[in-house]
Amino acid sequence: MNTKNCPICTQAAVPYCSKDRANYFKCGFCGTIFQYPLPTLKEMMDYANAEYHNGLYKEYLEANDLKYATFEYRLNKVIQAFNKQNHSQVSPRILDVGCSNGRFIEVALRHGIDAWGLELSENAIAAAAPTVQARIYHGDANKIENLGTENFDIITAFDLIEHLFDPFSFLNNLCRVITKNGLIVITTPDASSLHRILMGKNWPMLQPFQHTILLSRNASKMLLQKTNYKDISVDGTEKVFTLDYLFNQLRGPNPNLYQIYNRFNKILPSFIKENKVQVNIGEMMISASPIYSS
Repeated sequence: MNTKNCPICTQAAVPYCSKDRANYFKCGFCGTIFQYPLPTLKEMMDYANAEYHNGLYKEYLEANDLKYATFEYRLNKVIQAFNKQNHSQVSPRILDVGCSNGRFIEVALRHGIDAWGLELSENAIAAAAPTVQARIYHGDANKIENLGTENFDIITAFDLIEHLFDPFSFLNNLCRVITKNGLIVITTPDASSLHRILMGKNWPMLQPFQHTILLSRNASKMLLQKTNYKDISVDGTEKVFTLDYLFNQLRGPNPNLYQIYNRFNKILPSFIKENKVQVNIGEMMISASPIYSS
């Protein structure tokens, strides 16, 4: 059998599915699903830049109300976790890694929180509000120690780690810019979710040129333990959607599901299609603190 070593636990993984010329493998030990071989960085960047211009990411940039609502929810969760850990109500300094066009920064600033961002895509930064652009570092998160940032109490990485080639290096590098009692908060698709189990190879999170590694809950804990984090918490997380927006996002990764929805779209009342709902679509929120040697 054609097997590959899992990038998280190093155990042998077996073929899971092929999609758009990408081969996904699944680890039976920790549950990680990963691409092999990986796409090139240029292929991923070319895809991302094209989508920011006229594809799914363009729709993401235009979905203001939904994204602001999602980030209000996430900010509340992040601050709750930080205050619980530090037993205080101190206003933290936040760095949002992979911040796109800075909507989370905007939300944090509205609440009086000193928030900054890091983003690789110039197109995404250009789409940020002028007051936010000055707070976004342009660069690679894997080289964060070279960007001249100060230290932060909270580092968030929403919907990012699934795009990386080396999550170990990424998490190790975050330790270089986080305070001693700091907190990292990550959101990412959950490869152990019921959504993935029921949908199999049609799971929308299997996205070549975007998602290289998809963690299970067990794999996420293993990854953080190996990169010297403690107090690891893994919970489900939600986003705010309308039906129209959700199924439009599935148009590329899962066209069959999109077509089914599109058949019924014309007969659905507008208040159903456009109603905002907060729902878990098979994703998880992970929080942890770095272990510093005394």
